[in-house]
Amino acid sequence: MSLNSIRLVGQHVSLIALNPGEHAQPLHVASHGEQREEPWQHLRDGPFADADSHRAHLEHLCASGQFTGFAIVNSTSCALLGQAALMKFSAEHRSAEIGYLLFLPLLQRTRGGTEVLYLLLQYGFENLGLRRFEWRCDSDNNKSERAALRLGFQREGLLRQHMLVKGRSRDTMIFSLLDREWAACRTALLTWLDDSNFDHQGIARSSLENITLFGVPDKSTGHRGHSRKNPRAADEVMLRIAANVGSWRAKALLKSARPLLNLPRAIEHPSCLGFFIGILANYFVSSGQNLARAPNCVECDYC
Repeated sequence: MSLNSIRLVGQHVSLIALNPGEHAQPLHVASHGEQREEPWQHLRDGPFADADSHRAHLEHLCASGQFTGFAIVNSTSCALLGQAALMKFSAEHRSAEIGYLLFLPLLQRTRGGTEVLYLLLQYGFENLGLRRFEWRCDSDNNKSERAALRLGFQREGLLRQHMLVKGRSRDTMIFSLLDREWAACRTALLTWLDDSNFDHQGIARSSLENITLFGVPDKSTGHRGHSRKNPRAADEVMLRIAANVGSWRAKALLKSARPLLNLPRAIEHPSCLGFFIGILANYFVSSGQNLARAPNCVECDYC
């Protein structure tokens, strides 16, 4: 898949075709050095000995036919902020994978980082006509797992002993987002990205998870709700995301508690989290599938 002429433009960031000759040097300088090892910890490749090695690696990927790379730049200053890619594109099955994400420090934990992923998803579903987006990550990469669930991807399974990466055995988690789920996720992402959701310090007033679960506030009433052609399908998406987010938090809690309670590492396996997912999903179902239309209240800051 060749997207050399494509430029995906957002309010804060833009995605342009990755050019190893132009982008490898600044990417290498910004992502290597003291206290910059963490972004490479769960990636299959890197860090690299020098900029030439980094460039050769990107050239190899771009020539593989399974990798469409993007450089992430600031929409105003054009400063380089990172890289991303669409991988394993299948025209026959209308599917692709988001991968090779490398966010430089200036992009991490910013609105622009979420906008990068929105632009990729929007282009894939609305321009390429994809039916399925896939997200894969190392089972030890909690940040990547959290990002996938936050965006609305659904956990599909675990490939055990999938790879040998940097001298260790890696299990790979697989997540997916389908075309029929995109409309609800798109609405939530655009609502979260909107300027009205951020205060004067640039801090989000509502999290993406809360917006997905409890809807967009009606300006005339202050109540939150969802206006959709298929409310049942949208409610199912919301319940699934609630369970996914709950399972991630349960996993994080178990990971912290396991050494203290002397529990086996197997307790962190995704299959063991089914118990917690079931509890959380049952809670939301028992509370009614119209939870997204709950009125404002003083009991919490979710509504």
